Amino acid sequence: MPGSRTLTALLVAGLAAVPSARATLSAQAPDHPAPSSATPGPVATRLPHAVAATATSADAVGAWTTRISSMLRDGRLDIGRVDEDTMLPGRTHERLVQRFNGLPVFGAEVVRQLSGSTVETIFGTVYDDVSAPTTASVTAEQAAAAAAAAVSQRAHAAQAPVLGILPSGGGFQLAWRVDVRSPRDVRRVYVNALSGTIVRSDTQLRTQTNAGVVGLGNGVFGDSKKVSADRGTNGFEARDMLRPAKIETYDLKGLNCPLPILRAKKALASMASGEILRVLATDPGAVRDFEAFAKQTGNTLLSHAERENVFTFFLRKK
Repeated sequence: MPGSRTLTALLVAGLAAVPSARATLSAQAPDHPAPSSATPGPVATRLPHAVAATATSADAVGAWTTRISSMLRDGRLDIGRVDEDTMLPGRTHERLVQRFNGLPVFGAEVVRQLSGSTVETIFGTVYDDVSAPTTASVTAEQAAAAAAAAVSQRAHAAQAPVLGILPSGGGFQLAWRVDVRSPRDVRRVYVNALSGTIVRSDTQLRTQTNAGVVGLGNGVFGDSKKVSADRGTNGFEARDMLRPAKIETYDLKGLNCPLPILRAKKALASMASGEILRVLATDPGAVRDFEAFAKQTGNTLLSHAERENVFTFFLRKK
């Protein structure tokens, strides 16, 4: 793993696909729910232009580092917080929040993964050419009251409203972000800071889909087995909750170092002693990585084999 450009799994709350090996600068239409009020307030005429960063190679990281340095100098980016990596010692994650005239641009953030002072990966989204009013006509108290009333009679603002710039399908809006609690829901409500109308309202509650979607897969000895699989952040996870199985399979093909190790470590943490984890990977460095991982953690690498450029590893939880 040393010297490779890496990415921690699960950081980028919201990467559902395997990143490419280069930075991607692409115009994206913001995916926002329809406004809950019929008439939004005044907005800027310029439509939001989202630029996505998926930088994992040295060239891509270098290009984005130059861009980020420029945005930090002129105040368009600000350090939100720095988190220690919980899985890789010496790694940190620096979250940079986009700002416009000192106000946060909601949903605009890039995350730099650093090993010491070396930037390893950069992921996130920023907006080009942000333009919007910055002086609110609606007070924070009025925004909180409007947001609560839009949710239910028994709802209330859970914390102080935050004034910022909201990218939407109609342009950039100056809006108050209000977290609202009610007996049955927790919602994030955006109130136009010029007109007081509700621009957007999103529930913060999340539901877990049921396991047990049954299909067929190959067993350890190549025989056909009934399995239930769920789509994970960067692949498929097979946990047969209907048998249940003593072997869990993680299909991590297409992921590069250190993602196979990170996913395996997370999987083993939730398994009982003696249970077996089967990992499928295509990264040529995975053999060296899993051998080192087993020695460092005390888990047993039972076997590994390669077939048609796919590596299969069996690990027993210590």
